[in-house]
Amino acid sequence: EGGQTYCHTHSNSLSNKMDNSLLAVRGINHKYIVVERKREENRMDKFAENLNNICTAAIPYVWVLVVVALMVTGIMLIIPSERVHHSALKALPFIVLGSIIAMGAVYLGKWLTGLIAF
Repeated sequence: EGGQTYCHTHSNSLSNKMDNSLLAVRGINHKYIVVERKREENRMDKFAENLNNICTAAIPYVWVLVVVALMVTGIMLIIPSERVHHSALKALPFIVLGSIIAMGAVYLGKWLTGLIAF
C-alpha cells in the first residue's frame, strides 16, 4: 500500500521502547513519523470509576434492606395487637423515607459518575 512495508521486528522494538513514555507512534511514513500523546489517566476518572463500582455493588444490599424493613412492618401489621400496630405505623414513615434516601443516594451516585467520562 503506497510502497510502505511493515517490519515486525522494528515495530516491536520501537513499541517496547515507547511503552513507558508519553508518546506513542501512530504510523510510519517514508517522509515522517506520526506521533500522538498518550492520554494520562485522570485521577478524577479513577475516583468516579471507583465510586460507580461502590454504588453498583451497594444496590442489591440496599434493596434487600428495604424489602426486609417493609416485610417486618407488614408482619407487625398482621399481628393482632394494637400496641404492635401502633409501633409499625409509627415506624413506617421513617422506613419509607429512609428507603427513598438510601436508594436515591445510590442511584444519584451512579448517575453523577456516569456523567464523568471514563
